Amino acid sequence: PDEDQAVIFRVLPRKVASDTFAYLDIDMHENLLKALGQNQVAAILNEMMPDDRTAFLEELPAQFPEDEELWKLLVANPLTPLPAMIYMAERAPASVAAQLLEDRVFLFHNPVVGHALLKNPSLSAADRRRVQWILHETTKEEPERKKTLVQLIREMNTGQKLALAKKGNRDARMILIKDPNDMIALEVVTSPRISDDEIINVAQMRDISDKVLRAIANIRRFRANKLVVNSLLHNPKTPVGVSLGLGLTNLSDRELQSLARDRNIPAAVSRAAKQ
Repeated sequence: PDEDQAVIFRVLPRKVASDTFAYLDIDMHENLLKALGQNQVAAILNEMMPDDRTAFLEELPAQFPEDEELWKLLVANPLTPLPAMIYMAERAPASVAAQLLEDRVFLFHNPVVGHALLKNPSLSAADRRRVQWILHETTKEEPERKKTLVQLIREMNTGQKLALAKKGNRDARMILIKDPNDMIALEVVTSPRISDDEIINVAQMRDISDKVLRAIANIRRFRANKLVVNSLLHNPKTPVGVSLGLGLTNLSDRELQSLARDRNIPAAVSRAAKQ
């Protein structure tokens, strides 16, 4: 039964689950994608070779054109490639089209999907006007585009913001990282799409929650980046305990001297740099 297959996949190591998944037939793929949760599906897909994953996801909508539930899962999955989103936007039944339209930030960043939605006969007149407004906003100059993006994100509920934190682009992440809800800002830090350059930028910010800075310091990948570590150490918003736990002994003499001279950071950190 599908439920038993899903249970087996939940207990398999990710790599084993991914390798096994690749050998299953297409009908079993469909059943498992619907039986497993989004996080489990994402874990399996993340272990696949990127080209294989893209090819697999691109083919699914055409292989199962009547499976509305599967299409909804694909629309919600941040790994679904753009060609598959365009294919579904043009042909989606009303419920799936409505789900696509809910993610107005995605349409704002990918107007080609909005144009595909306008070709969909199931789209209502009201929804058609909403898509046209978004497409019009994408044609504006960059400062106006950013204002529109801020407005669209502000109108989202918590669940939508959490989803955007995972699958949005850099512009969206840099807005969400300053969200007053720490849960949303923390989701940005753990996004699989966030780059080290973005984290360096965030680590220098003085207008974000100290919980975000603490989370960055607790992620091994970022602690291994000296630019991230130095950004955290020179940020007066970083909690003292976090700064002292970043390994001052691993810094060069020049970095320690710079830290010791920094009058903006807590005295305990500058004193530790002098010792």
